[in-house]
Amino acid sequence: MKILLALFAVLAALAAVAVLAVVQLVIKLAPLLVLLAVAVVVAKAVQARRRPPPPLMPALPPARRVTPAVTAPPRPVGWAPHAPGGWVLLPVWMGPAPVAWRPPPTVIDADVEGEHRG
Repeated sequence: MKILLALFAVLAALAAVAVLAVVQLVIKLAPLLVLLAVAVVVAKAVQARRRPPPPLMPALPPARRVTPAVTAPPRPVGWAPHAPGGWVLLPVWMGPAPVAWRPPPTVIDADVEGEHRG
């Protein structure tokens, strides 16, 4: 545990030194960074003045709906929803199990179980 704590302390000290080095570098380069930012802003302003204004475009017509709205097809005459039971999504059977699938009922004969008790 002491080794882990010492490793954490060393890494924290290294991180602090790295952050302080970056701060010191930014302070040294601050005048150069400010001059660079001013030069970029001036260059963009000069470039914007030299560029001719874009040509005026006529307004677009209002958007129209091209395709009709999608609606459900009408139900046939005499249509009724299916009764519960039947195949749904292939291997799933809904409803009571067919007779062939039912396990044989367990028959308990009370006379045989209680005969030899004494």
